[in-house]
Amino acid sequence: MNRLLKTLLLTGAATLICAGAHAGPRINTGKITPSPIRSTHNTIQRLMLPARPDLAVSLGISNVHRNSDGSYDFDLVAQVLNVGTGKYLTAANQQSLGVFENVGHHNLRQASFGNLNPGQRFSTTQRIRHYWKSTEFFTGYRSEIAFDPDIRIDNNSANDDSNPRNNSASLSQEQVNRMLGG
Repeated sequence: MNRLLKTLLLTGAATLICAGAHAGPRINTGKITPSPIRSTHNTIQRLMLPARPDLAVSLGISNVHRNSDGSYDFDLVAQVLNVGTGKYLTAANQQSLGVFENVGHHNLRQASFGNLNPGQRFSTTQRIRHYWKSTEFFTGYRSEIAFDPDIRIDNNSANDDSNPRNNSASLSQEQVNRMLGG
């Protein structure tokens, strides 16, 4: 017990001596003195991931017209957007954006595209004529990117999409009907 008491007393005395060495009269002048800021630029640079392209597909409808017979005409618009941080650099014939009917995977349109900067998009449009909301066995539309088979092994990392999970989009018949309204 004596040993513990001595240790506590010595620790307390040392703390008071150190605090007293830095203590002095404190005068509040109302001025704010900024503390020095350490640069974190190098730390941020080390933590940053390399810039990589990420191609994301979307599918929508525009220019809807209801015909006198009750059918609809509209544009089916497929887009690919580079949502990544790096440029997508490639030859125009190495990938394309396809638009399909879900039933039978019937190809409606295939359009090649090339380089895409971050935030840049490529669009292709297919006019759909005489669409009937009540079409039996119709399951909707789909758009997807098709890549050349060797694109991953061509030693060009600038044309390697970093997220293949967003390379397609679809619209069900119910979604199409809701978008058409009426």
